[in-house]
Amino acid sequence: MRLRIMILLSVACLGLQLSAEDAAPASDGLANTTVFEMFQPGDALLTLSAGTSLGIGFLDATGQFVPANLDPAVSIGLSLSIFLDNHWALGGEFSGLFFTTIADRQYFCAPFAARLTYAFDLDPFAISPFVALGMAVNVLDDMRSLNPLVRVGSAFTWRFNTEVSYGLNLDCSLIPEIYADPAYQSHALFLFGATLSATYHL
Repeated sequence: MRLRIMILLSVACLGLQLSAEDAAPASDGLANTTVFEMFQPGDALLTLSAGTSLGIGFLDATGQFVPANLDPAVSIGLSLSIFLDNHWALGGEFSGLFFTTIADRQYFCAPFAARLTYAFDLDPFAISPFVALGMAVNVLDDMRSLNPLVRVGSAFTWRFNTEVSYGLNLDCSLIPEIYADPAYQSHALFLFGATLSATYHL
């Protein structure tokens, strides 16, 4: 009698073990089909950047391209972006560029703009091209002006952990300065920027 009970218990335990093994691959298969996105709707990214900006040149009213005669600038910036879905983000940016002209005059440019970004998720990396439209405060000695700004560029980032990413940002800016009288003084300044950044995932 005892032998029969032990045989029945052994068969029951073996059956339970085989059932658990059969169920395990199904669970693994479900886990492997789960897709994890780097960015989610509502995610906010706060980016601090520092680097340099180069004056490429001016396009004057006659259509001629002339050198900017600016030494490389110190550039610092701050931006905030909020994701609308897994790829598109809308936000704003502000930066300060500190130039010195070849005549040792101080030129300060402070762009601020709304920015639209599209992020390519290459986890743990991301490529995020953007376009920004706004204004730029320009100060040359005691002369001040407020001019339109168009900026295009891209960020190349590496996600260090769930809270911080580090990256390289490249951009090109166009700042038109238009005068009605005299019209020949109208021109457009082209700038190229390269900065390193730290992005905090809020």
